[in-house]
Amino acid sequence: MLVLARKIGETIIVNSNIRITVVDIRGGHVRLGIAAPEEVTVDRLEVHEKRKNLLTGSTEVLVDGESGISTQKRGTTRGSITTSSSR
Repeated sequence: MLVLARKIGETIIVNSNIRITVVDIRGGHVRLGIAAPEEVTVDRLEVHEKRKNLLTGSTEVLVDGESGISTQKRGTTRGSITTSSSR
């Protein structure tokens, strides 16, 4: 894993077509602005895992701040996820 330090307003470029900019830092929260081509899906980990689980219907991934990532076996999940993004 590459770890980079950035200040508010500074940007990281990924693959020459994705820009990640530090928009705000308050307390323990960092707000990022992500500009990517329309064909690139950008999700938080928990949203990505939920989408994957809706397609496979068998495993839910839980993110635990102290112990990292753990998995639990679950039944089929039904429902939908709505996300919004501005590019």
